[in-house]
Amino acid sequence: MHLFNQVIQVLTSPLAGFNELKAKTSWRWQLLPLQLLLMALVMWFFYQGMSLPHLVEQQLLLAGPMNPAEKEQATAVLGQMASNMAYIAPAMAVVTSLIVTSLCAIYFLLVSRFDKRYSFGDWFQFAVWTQLPMLINLLGLVVLVLLASSPDVPLTLANYASINQLFDLTQPGDAKFNLLENLNLFYVWQIILAAAGLERWLDLSKQKAYALAALPYVLIFGLWAL
Repeated sequence: MHLFNQVIQVLTSPLAGFNELKAKTSWRWQLLPLQLLLMALVMWFFYQGMSLPHLVEQQLLLAGPMNPAEKEQATAVLGQMASNMAYIAPAMAVVTSLIVTSLCAIYFLLVSRFDKRYSFGDWFQFAVWTQLPMLINLLGLVVLVLLASSPDVPLTLANYASINQLFDLTQPGDAKFNLLENLNLFYVWQIILAAAGLERWLDLSKQKAYALAALPYVLIFGLWAL
């Protein structure tokens, strides 16, 4: 119950939440297994009910324009993988999450100027807590799948909170499709949490904390847009 209370506090009162995390180091790791387990379960749930022809069709759609020979080859490869996608997707999600979290930890370690109060492990834990909004995002996906009339939902439903899905700006194959599909509104919440955490852990001004929290997103999506 204490972990649940801490999660609620970080989400609703991030300054107070990260201030408590700063002081209590013994149980920061508790969120990580919950995060990875929830991610794996949601990805499994998302894919497990889909029919194989629908899944292959959706993957071909997202792959963009192909000539007949390329499409035939892709269909064969995707068809072989489709029956295992409910297990491949969770594994990929977990591995990707660990890699992204590690990169975030390295970034926070650098912006802290290797502050001796915090190790790489501390910043890894910090990064996990800043990603709490994406757990809300995953729960939202579960609700949408449950409300769908068929388990054969579009694969793009997983990005339901993206700029592209919310405003229907581009279609698969368009130049900016992947960019806008990955530009998720929950990232704003993540930036808010990271800024609050940096402000508390490094005693930064609010302006500097927000600038440092937003910088990776600005650089990644800014360069992607070029």
